[in-house]
Amino acid sequence: MHTSVCGIDTYGKTGRSSRMTDTDPRCPLQLEDTMLPEPDLLLHIDNEFYGGAAVGLTSRVHLYQHRMISLVSEGHSPLYPPPWFIRTIKTAAISTPVMLLLMLVIILAFKASQPPVVSLPHTTDDYVQRMELCKDIAHVPDDSANRTALAIYRVCKNLATLEKDFYSRRLDVVNVFNVTFHITGSRICTKDTEIVLLVHSYHDFVERRQAIRDTWGGAAVRRQWPGKPFSEQVRIAFVFGLHRNLVSDQELWKEESRYGDIVQGRFVDDYRNMTLKSLLGLKWVTKYCSMARYVIKSDDDMIINFPYLLSILRRTDMTWSIMGPLNVGAKVYRAKSKWALSKADFPFYYFPPYESGSAYVISMDLVQPLLDCSDYVPYIFVDDVYITGILGRILGVRHKRQNGFAYWTDKPPGACDIIKDRVITGTKMKPHLQHTVWNTMNSNAQC
Repeated sequence: MHTSVCGIDTYGKTGRSSRMTDTDPRCPLQLEDTMLPEPDLLLHIDNEFYGGAAVGLTSRVHLYQHRMISLVSEGHSPLYPPPWFIRTIKTAAISTPVMLLLMLVIILAFKASQPPVVSLPHTTDDYVQRMELCKDIAHVPDDSANRTALAIYRVCKNLATLEKDFYSRRLDVVNVFNVTFHITGSRICTKDTEIVLLVHSYHDFVERRQAIRDTWGGAAVRRQWPGKPFSEQVRIAFVFGLHRNLVSDQELWKEESRYGDIVQGRFVDDYRNMTLKSLLGLKWVTKYCSMARYVIKSDDDMIINFPYLLSILRRTDMTWSIMGPLNVGAKVYRAKSKWALSKADFPFYYFPPYESGSAYVISMDLVQPLLDCSDYVPYIFVDDVYITGILGRILGVRHKRQNGFAYWTDKPPGACDIIKDRVITGTKMKPHLQHTVWNTMNSNAQC
């Protein structure tokens, strides 16, 4: 049935012949014949509603409802998008995850079909790992289809070339060791000297040196070790550079006059000059103590169990050898540290095998070759690495691994550790501890 309210029928037709009139109580609002755009419909009605005092709420709601019916009957929906758009969205929502999953499967299958790729390190942070890679990849040909293996192979070739150049004598002299002696210590060694001990010390550590003279050092020189006599002749030399304070050098002269066991070179005694101090000691040995069979380098906070060490040396072939606390695979310090080295000084991230400088033994046949080789190899200030590690590798020395040598991380030993030959050397021995341990050893301690 066709009905019309305010010019709008139930089929949504706008009848031009049934125009609204001012007298019709159901049609308080006047609308134009032309349809308003849909987004502006409610805005127009609201404006008419709020603008006319005679407009009632009921009339506004009736008009709104009839307008909605008209739009729906014409195939429009003011509240929802068209059906075809909804169907498209639903199809995409279902198919997109499927497509993404399919693409992921294709990518994984493609990667699985490719040669394995190993990320190459940008730096040599892990020396041991990279050396293992070099060992595995050593025979890959240059025309290999495996790009990763070829890249590793080339890195290993470059590394091998760098190591070969670094661990070799330079063609020309790069260091001129022209350090002369300020105090020669020419009377320290005698013709029967077999062991010479070079103790690196500093002017201010008077008590350390005195503790060594009063305890194990003096006993070794006199061959009067408690309960364990030995026949080898031992000599001790305390090695120095020049102090920045002239008064300290004058005091050292007085100490030399009293004990006669000082060797001093004309270079500034500084931590950065440790290698110069080590080379000075070797130079002094070649000039004033060449009759010795072994050279021991030690710090002044150490204790050395001479009877035990000598018993080991008697049964060990020490030809072309160094014996001490051996370090293998020690990492180079790059951060702020007193041992820090730049890449310009040492381009690798791991040191070659070397003996810690706390105390180690060098066979006499190595002393002169070490000195000669040092003229052709740039210095680094870490003396134990330079002498026993870098020069040692160039010269092909034999590193004798022996338990009992102290590392700097070890705790100081007790008297029973010496008596029972548990240690060859001990570290962190302050003067009062030297005396305590030595007195206990001389008191027939029960261990």
